[in-house]
Amino acid sequence: LTLHDFSARDGDELCRRYGVPLSADQRERLYGLLQGHPLLTRLALHHLSSEQASLESLEECALSVDGPFGEHFRHLIRVLARDPELSSGVRRALDGEPIETESFFRLRSVGVLRGDSTSQAAFRCPLYRSWLARHLPHADGW
Repeated sequence: LTLHDFSARDGDELCRRYGVPLSADQRERLYGLLQGHPLLTRLALHHLSSEQASLESLEECALSVDGPFGEHFRHLIRVLARDPELSSGVRRALDGEPIETESFFRLRSVGVLRGDSTSQAAFRCPLYRSWLARHLPHADGW
């Protein structure tokens, strides 16, 4: 089963349903950050609506281990820390180096990467890239 990311239009509708009054520019920024990732989008909209937070404050705390995405990212780090091959694949992707085929498909199946082949490998969203670049080297501390 492959879950597809939300489109920008889906994101607009979700903002309306959550009662989050973002301007078109702000919705575009949110989509640019999360690329329609379903869980991250839900967490972001929940944070914006329940905390009555601004998009700017969400952007400021997005990379924090205690931020609205922290629990999800801490779980992801634990998964990667238990598997040196996956951790190595992420580090290679962060460094722009080629990823082994098996690592690519495993990282794609856990939702970290997207693409149809190793030559098309990309992080699923900019937030993943930024968070992993900041926190993966410290994964042994989790």
